[in-house]
Amino acid sequence: MSNINLDNILCPIDFSEYSLHALKYARTLAETFKSSLHVLHILPQLPFSHVPYHYHEDVLDLQDRAEISANEELERLCAEHIPQNLTYKHILIKNEVPHAGIIEYAKSNSIVLIVIATHGYGGLRHAVFGSTTERVVRTAPCPVLSVKHPEHDFIK
Repeated sequence: MSNINLDNILCPIDFSEYSLHALKYARTLAETFKSSLHVLHILPQLPFSHVPYHYHEDVLDLQDRAEISANEELERLCAEHIPQNLTYKHILIKNEVPHAGIIEYAKSNSIVLIVIATHGYGGLRHAVFGSTTERVVRTAPCPVLSVKHPEHDFIK
């Protein structure tokens, strides 16, 4: 096809409609270039700083349940959206700041392209902290394709 080598593509998802749209792009690119697709979800650590000590076990239990739920959702989405003939793996990283986890994973796994949604779950948090996508674009060790949804599509 061409001299472009996209052997490892990373698609971070937060389970939003936007990130699932980006996954369609990542899957299509992986199929076209016979790439390995890495589907990554970052599960941030729940804050302990404002939780009274006697509730710490409840927060830990909540984190454990969130991890189980996220793993199940990740497996379901991959089974539903990625064809069996495509080489892929799904990864859950917990207790990490999303953009930092994405960048670290890309660096340590020879990722050559990150496909990420321009929006995810955000709202006020986006206004205060800035976009995960913006931070990934600025600090990524490889090219980043940011996918806007549902604007102009070139995939079906």
